[in-house]
Amino acid sequence: MLAQSNTELDELVEATVPDEATQVSAEEIEHDPSAFTDSEHAVLLLANRYDGIDLPDQACRLIVMSGLPRGTHLQERFLAAQLGAGRVLAERVRTRLTQGAGRCTRNPQDFAAVILRGPDLLDFVARDEEIMALRPELQAEIEFGLDNSEEADPDFLGLLESLLDRDKEWIAADDYLRRKTGEHERQLPPGTDALLKSAMLEVQCWQALWRGDEAKAVALAQQVVDALSGGEEMRPYRALWLYLAASWARALGEAGDQTQLELAECLQHEAENAAARLPWMPRHPRRPPPIADAEGDSDERRTRATERLVKLGVRGVRFERWLAAMRQKVAGTDAADFEKGLRMLGQLLGFDALQPSGEAAPDGAWRTDGLWLVWEAKTAEKPNSPLSASAVRQAETHARWLERESDWTKPKRTLTLIISPRTKIDPAAASVAGEQRLVSSRLIRELANETIDAYREVRALAGGLDDLGRERAFADAFGKRRLTTNELVARVGQRRVADG
Repeated sequence: MLAQSNTELDELVEATVPDEATQVSAEEIEHDPSAFTDSEHAVLLLANRYDGIDLPDQACRLIVMSGLPRGTHLQERFLAAQLGAGRVLAERVRTRLTQGAGRCTRNPQDFAAVILRGPDLLDFVARDEEIMALRPELQAEIEFGLDNSEEADPDFLGLLESLLDRDKEWIAADDYLRRKTGEHERQLPPGTDALLKSAMLEVQCWQALWRGDEAKAVALAQQVVDALSGGEEMRPYRALWLYLAASWARALGEAGDQTQLELAECLQHEAENAAARLPWMPRHPRRPPPIADAEGDSDERRTRATERLVKLGVRGVRFERWLAAMRQKVAGTDAADFEKGLRMLGQLLGFDALQPSGEAAPDGAWRTDGLWLVWEAKTAEKPNSPLSASAVRQAETHARWLERESDWTKPKRTLTLIISPRTKIDPAAASVAGEQRLVSSRLIRELANETIDAYREVRALAGGLDDLGRERAFADAFGKRRLTTNELVARVGQRRVADG
């Protein structure tokens, strides 16, 4: 007998268990199941234990599940009663229902009768959207049980005896269930994909908090919010995660981190909006006076990076989708995709980035503060061969093409870069080279990953910052990852082709 609490289990025992039956607890059988399996008339009583105990074949042929397996601890009671996060809890209920009903059917030949008891549980399994989210065989079995229960005068004991005896009537019913199973398909309800995406981020967030890294927890909590964006069904759970992020950011702010204090105010506002019309309202301390803005510079790249972040969204899923698309494109060898990814990377790094087209055009061009980075991409080349002279000659003309064909003003400095998986340089290529640099495909992927990390760091703070604050945050994030203009040029420009 399975119930969600000892109180419900005691009520179930009093109402249904004969005095002569031996009552066995979970603790008694954990190491030795014989206390249950060796007794002629015994009932195993399990409170909030829907998995972890196997009783296959003759060990047990009857399961009674009483009450909806929800609210089994304080967090779930809060989610159900105060937050109204039914979609989050429904998946847990379905999992426990599947585990509980399958306790005695751990192999294809095994069988058991399952009795579902209690109005809440019966109401749950009678809802189409909950039934359709279960495995097809469970859908067929529950529908079969509901149909039989709705008969005018059901003979439950007769049906139970038919199952246990495996007689002709049951064999016919079993064939019917197999056919019905083939007609069903599992259909997950709205919000399931969002919960799946958020699950790993939630785990990482709690791990960061356990390690004492509250800043990382704040950033990850905001990624959870992004994963939960979209449908109305996720709004209560999203409100909770905004509240958690705001609380942790406020703790950091009270410890002296002014940026986190500003972020906490923004997250608090978002949490309150998400929690509107819910039984629960996130409570926060009184807001402190606004923090004065500090002076900042107007570096071109930081300004563009801030504008790009705003376009991608400080909230929502577009941000991660765009970053993932860029990473995927620069990780591949397809020329067209790589060139698109190169332009996207340049835009993220705050450059004015082009993907020119036309004969003799470069594969990419970035400019900022009197500097051009002009790209020739040879990502489809086989890595074992040396860089050829023809690739060098092709790259040599790109800067002149930009001067003639684009509206860009000639800069003080131009750096022509050839991206290739090749590490060797043909002597003929070295002899005709000017100032071109050879850049490994691996380095471009590294830059992409570092840029994504920088954006995630800034975005985690961006909700509480104005544009000037966001520019300062980008200066910080780029500086930590050696993505400032001088360091970037030094990294991509290390190897002169002319040096061989």
